[in-house]
Amino acid sequence: MKLNRLKTFFTLAVVTAMLCLQAEAQNPRAASEGVGKRAALLSAIKSRAGGAPKRTYEPVVLGNSRSFVIEGRVAAAGKGRIEIRTPQGALHRFDADDQTTYLQSGGLVSISTLPDVSLRLSDLRAADRVEIVAEREGQRSVARIVTRIAKARGQ
Repeated sequence: MKLNRLKTFFTLAVVTAMLCLQAEAQNPRAASEGVGKRAALLSAIKSRAGGAPKRTYEPVVLGNSRSFVIEGRVAAAGKGRIEIRTPQGALHRFDADDQTTYLQSGGLVSISTLPDVSLRLSDLRAADRVEIVAEREGQRSVARIVTRIAKARGQ
């Protein structure tokens, strides 16, 4: 008996809610008032902000990286300096120190294969295609990993 009363009460509550929602949707005055309030709010925002609503979202930079990767052809290499020319023609100069690693591309790089793929600064020739992972230190750029992608033609 209690289950039937509960079921009847629940059904009545659902029907009442549906009727209320239907009556609200069919009331043209209530619908137009909602649109009117929104339009009034938007016009107030526009007039206060000089014609356009004020942006509430501003992008935030969470961090900056000092490292970057660049690819190009060797223009000059030696005495702790590497210069490369990008395909766009820009010339970039990098310092090389004892922490700079020189590698030959084309194979797996691991501790066991490192002797096979390692290079020296003197192994780089003009026009070799290289990829450099560099780090900005103040006004200078320091090469950290130099990978020879391809030898210059004729070598």
